[in-house]
Amino acid sequence: MKNALFAGLMALFACLAGNLVAGTIIFKDGSSLSGVTLVSISDGRVVIEKSKVRKTYPLNSIKSYYNTNVGGEGNGPDKYAKYKVHVIDMKVPKKGVNSKGKTSVAELDYSVEKTGPEKVIRVPYAYLYVLTRGKDEYKGRETHFYCMPTKHAKPRKSKGYDEAAIMARVLDFGRPTWGLHRKDLHGGLKGRVAKFVLKGIGNRKILAWHLEIWGDKEKVVDKTEIVYPEAGVGKQWWKRMR
Repeated sequence: MKNALFAGLMALFACLAGNLVAGTIIFKDGSSLSGVTLVSISDGRVVIEKSKVRKTYPLNSIKSYYNTNVGGEGNGPDKYAKYKVHVIDMKVPKKGVNSKGKTSVAELDYSVEKTGPEKVIRVPYAYLYVLTRGKDEYKGRETHFYCMPTKHAKPRKSKGYDEAAIMARVLDFGRPTWGLHRKDLHGGLKGRVAKFVLKGIGNRKILAWHLEIWGDKEKVVDKTEIVYPEAGVGKQWWKRMR
């Protein structure tokens, strides 16, 4: 019976490989992947593509395939360790440019504490919000937004503070990972550094900043500093970013 099912899946996938219509895969462990296209099948392994990212799975790990996209943010059978992030230091300059007139850089020193048994973790996503005065006396205040790693963490089609858009990136199928057993970390989980180039601020003073770091599936750091209390900065000012 198992051999017949395996042969049936092989035949089905062979017919659908290269089909540009997004479908849904159900795995034997109960997990699923939707919005996938089948790229190829070889030596009992199937290559699928989702969000422009390709991954390979054993064919015998798959229970069924449907040529229908049911939606959702499932990551299939991939397992990632949960972890905590400890902020060692957050260095934010006083202005958007340094004494030489060059764009300033904020630097985050942190460490990662793995709390799950898995050997792979999803790269932490860091989001920095910086509050300054407006460009002139008529524009009030302005919130500037930065993220790391920029290419992967930046929310899609979102202009203001949008936690749902950030969560979509956190759960994205193509989110980069650190494989602890493959020495991807070069120095382990301690002494990590992220740098934010503070473009767009210019010579204006930084009134306050807010940092959020997302771990596997949830926010693990939520830190705020008011640099100039006399400026009368309101609570959760970053959420009013437009």
